[in-house]
Amino acid sequence: MALPPTPTEIPLSEAVGRYLESCRRRAMIRRLSTATVTNYTVDLHRFLELLPQAGEHTTESVTGAHVDEVLLAYANTTDHRRRATPGDVVGDPRKRMAATDEEAKAPGSTLRMRRSLSRFFAYCVEQSWATVSPMRTSEMEPKDEGKLRVERTSLDLEQAKALLVHGPGDAKSNPHHDRDAIALGLMGVLGLRAGEIVALDIDHLTRATPTAPASLQIYGKGRTWRTVPLPPWLEDLITAYRARLGTGAPAPLLLSPTGRRLAVRDIERLLERAVKRTRAADPARARAVVPHGLRHTAATLMLAEGWDVKIVAQLLGHTTVHTTSQYLDELPGELSVAVNAHPLTPVRA
Repeated sequence: MALPPTPTEIPLSEAVGRYLESCRRRAMIRRLSTATVTNYTVDLHRFLELLPQAGEHTTESVTGAHVDEVLLAYANTTDHRRRATPGDVVGDPRKRMAATDEEAKAPGSTLRMRRSLSRFFAYCVEQSWATVSPMRTSEMEPKDEGKLRVERTSLDLEQAKALLVHGPGDAKSNPHHDRDAIALGLMGVLGLRAGEIVALDIDHLTRATPTAPASLQIYGKGRTWRTVPLPPWLEDLITAYRARLGTGAPAPLLLSPTGRRLAVRDIERLLERAVKRTRAADPARARAVVPHGLRHTAATLMLAEGWDVKIVAQLLGHTTVHTTSQYLDELPGELSVAVNAHPLTPVRA
């Protein structure tokens, strides 16, 4: 039996740089999303900041105990989504130590950091920079991610309708109202991820014919393509938007004011502005939501309308219905309606 090759140790910081460069190259050929590369970059740089004497470590010297020490320190920093109070020290909120458990990182954030480290050290082993991954002896692994933040859960039907109507604004209040309406429709109706939307080109659109509806070719997770039918009203919005841009417009389906491809953060900001417009126009039905919350909205509302879960899974690009089930949120009053409609409910005279 052949022994594994002796690892070629390199400085830990150099390994991080090489790994992130590899991630950026994979993003260029769409084997990774740019958002994923951004997360890896933030997490690994934070790892180097929190690891004592990081500059003295090599790819072979990091142990599971070192990883646990970093994860514990990371978990005790404040959640950067929490707004600073007047008494807080000015600085990077990601590096501020939490004063209470409520201010500390959510278990899901620490779990994401751990996954980033797992992928990095697995790469080190693949490159023969380390014998084994220190993650094998790491003991700090958050299991319970807790409830989703409200912004990541689905809107109810009235909230979703209000966002689609008021969120884009109009030509007077928002010069990009048609583009924003398309983005909101792709997220809230078809359940597309923000990363999938920004990757769309106009060539991915197939126009409707007398025998077939319009459709989009979506490049999703797992480096797979799927075809998503496009409702006529959304096709009309895209057609009018591209006509306004002119025949010489760049290839990306949705463009920034300077004509470049949108980034995931642009989609997030677009949605934040849409929520503000909705709150101004219809405060009773307005609620904060993030792009993934609109993906939850699409799945939940379709299932509530009686769609087959396999069809919803296909639309969202899930390989199993188990994944789809994790996207479903209970709508207000839905459980009560279901119980009252039970087939064994006695019929009142």
